[in-house]
Amino acid sequence: MDHHCVWIGNCVGNDNHKYFLQFLTYTTMAIITAITIMCSRLILSAVTGDIVQSYQSLVIMMLMIFLVPMGLSILMMMLYQYSLVYKNITGLEHGQVRKLKHRCRLMGHEWHYPYDNGIIANFKMVFGRNILEWLFPIPSKSRLNFDGTVWFVHDKFIRINLDDNSSEIYPDSSDSIV
Repeated sequence: MDHHCVWIGNCVGNDNHKYFLQFLTYTTMAIITAITIMCSRLILSAVTGDIVQSYQSLVIMMLMIFLVPMGLSILMMMLYQYSLVYKNITGLEHGQVRKLKHRCRLMGHEWHYPYDNGIIANFKMVFGRNILEWLFPIPSKSRLNFDGTVWFVHDKFIRINLDDNSSEIYPDSSDSIV
């Protein structure tokens, strides 16, 4: 599980992360479109000086007071979620990564998140292998079948025990997802 989203009334995780990202993306696009249309109406009203359109301008400005902060909030959430997919990390793991990076540096190891398989592979894990499926809110037939308990790891990763400062290097994972 990544997190519980009050907007969709459900937890976001392995099986529905694609749909959540699409929801954020399409909502952001809709708000940007609405703001663009409203700005053009405001400009038209200012140029013509029509009284009827000035009432519309008041309504448009009231809507924009609501839409601009809402759009910025959703945009920030969308960018954050895509940054997590970019690294193949969940929101819950994101808080622990800084601690692990620091521990690696103290032990003299180079840090690499074990589940980060590269940008393309990470996106394929969420959206599916067929890029055309990325756009539509349909189940991806080409998506890798995960049960949420087994994940591909990077070719070489370090397992760190946070309790006793020990570490082990695990080379050559033969799993490939690209």
